[in-house]
Amino acid sequence: MKNHGVIVIFTLLTVSAIGVSCKSADTDRAAQDAAPDIFHALLPADAALTPEISTAELQDILERNSAVVFDARPFMEFAVSHIPGAVNLAAKPGVSKALYVSDVAEVGRVVGENKDAPLVIYCNGPYCGKAVRLSAELLGAGYTKVKRYQLGKH
Repeated sequence: MKNHGVIVIFTLLTVSAIGVSCKSADTDRAAQDAAPDIFHALLPADAALTPEISTAELQDILERNSAVVFDARPFMEFAVSHIPGAVNLAAKPGVSKALYVSDVAEVGRVVGENKDAPLVIYCNGPYCGKAVRLSAELLGAGYTKVKRYQLGKH
């Protein structure tokens, strides 16, 4: 009889979990239906200091070559896949992988120390902080035209 009690409790927990999962899926589906398309999508505002651009804006920048686009991810991720035309940057010396940030000095070498050069930074997407960290460091180093493509390469 004890086994039957365990089975009943397990079954109730499973049914409860499925019910929660279904409600969550319905909510997610409704949110997706209301969301703008990927070309105009921006993420909700966050604590980032730099403005975020949409996919359509990034496409325009790439077509017109109107900014230097930097991939803020480690080289191995860049080597697997990246946005065509993007420049990868070496890691900042002495920073752990958990707090990875690209080296600002590398940006200076690419743009010739032009602090007013238009720059776009991207990383792995919405939940990746590499672009936010690098853009904050660039602002701190005096760069004035830094934007992020936070949807990133994922």
